[in-house]
Amino acid sequence: MVVVVANGRGSIRFELSSSESNSNKRSSSTGAACCTSRGSFQSFQTRSKAEATKVLSNATSSIEALDATYIQHFGSTSISAIQTDYSEKNYLTQNPALLAALAVTEDALAAVLRDFCVLEQYLTLAIPKVEDGNNFGVTIQLQALKQVQDATEALNKELDALPKYFTARADAMDKLGLPTKSSSESTKVETGDETKTTTTKEESTKAGGEPTYHRVQAVYAVDAQYYASCQKAFRAAMTAYLASIDFLLKNQSKIEAPKGNDGGTGFASMY
Repeated sequence: MVVVVANGRGSIRFELSSSESNSNKRSSSTGAACCTSRGSFQSFQTRSKAEATKVLSNATSSIEALDATYIQHFGSTSISAIQTDYSEKNYLTQNPALLAALAVTEDALAAVLRDFCVLEQYLTLAIPKVEDGNNFGVTIQLQALKQVQDATEALNKELDALPKYFTARADAMDKLGLPTKSSSESTKVETGDETKTTTTKEESTKAGGEPTYHRVQAVYAVDAQYYASCQKAFRAAMTAYLASIDFLLKNQSKIEAPKGNDGGTGFASMY
């Protein structure tokens, strides 16, 4: 590429090599890409902050809804009273009360975990770049992030454990030795002048003995045990949610600007 530069004594003509020209183009292209990347990251960070702000704004109503559901399905009933209640209502074949408690507990855990996912992303993006020799102010953000992550891990374990109820109850029911019904169907096709299809259905009942008291109580004991598990998991979700939201609200200004208003946070301070 030829470049002409004019000065007071005339014009100076020189030629750039192709490599220098390409280098300039690459530099310009890299700068444009950097600006585009910065804009994209800032947009993502802004959206993440808006979602986290919404979670914090709705926290009071979310806690009140959780508390109302907890009182409705758990209250202050003892485990022994619950097992007796199940037995008196003859919930042997199926326990609708416990199934309802199990469903609302899983829903509560999932709802809290969704909000924690939003908060974890926001806190991660809010951490500013590391300064040479000093990262003062970031401790509070890391502490908040760890609290949310630890709570998320604990609640995920609770959520994974609850579906095991169905296996535990099925095993207890199998040991009751209750009568069982089975059916089979067979089809016979005869060919000749006309094709004739005959379907035969057979049903049979396998007799069982009278369930013993202890076998029956073993089923209700499984129900009572998982009632307690649901109660504990629901309470753990409420406590974790309250603790995390309380910590974030108390330290909101430090989390948003750990190094002051001029310190910058997240992706915005990376460029």
